[in-house]
Amino acid sequence: MNQKKPGFFEQIRAPFLSSIISPLISGSLLSVYITGTFEVVNFVLVLILGIALHIATNVYNDIYDTIQGTDKINVHRNKFSGGSGVLVDYPELMANMYKIARIALLFALCAAIFLFFLIERNLRFFLIGLFLLSAFFSKYYTAGPFKAAYRGLGEVSVWFAFGPMAILMAAVSQNIGPHPLILTAMPITGISTLSSIDWPNHR
Repeated sequence: MNQKKPGFFEQIRAPFLSSIISPLISGSLLSVYITGTFEVVNFVLVLILGIALHIATNVYNDIYDTIQGTDKINVHRNKFSGGSGVLVDYPELMANMYKIARIALLFALCAAIFLFFLIERNLRFFLIGLFLLSAFFSKYYTAGPFKAAYRGLGEVSVWFAFGPMAILMAAVSQNIGPHPLILTAMPITGISTLSSIDWPNHR
């Protein structure tokens, strides 16, 4: 009897998407507290943007850890770390996972474009910079030639992405720049994600 192949939600590691949803909500709520206004459409767009980028990151992480052999030798994999192991057990899903990652990046780009025209002009530079940096991280966290996770930068990259970058992205979507309260909150949310880093793989 053939074992059922992992579905879409398993391939994207859906439970871990809370790692990006939480800071985006936190940053948005803090911005609402500062301004007293809530841009609903902007909030939906930044959620789509963040979730899509996180999906791309999760999937690319599995792809390149598998290609580079890391997932195959990892004996510490569990539901909290070590990747999904989907491609180790089902290598035939490689093409599909590439497709998922690329479509996720396309969704993120579309959300960023819509958001670009809804936020204040002086904040568009932040949005462009954050999107480009996030898209870069999504692939090159594990992909060559940069392989940040393999060069001792894994912990810093994760903290930066889910802390300062996510909070600032949420604030920018609500038309807030580097306000003192935003700057204070930026380092905090990334700390909680460090416990889920793939420690055996990414030293």
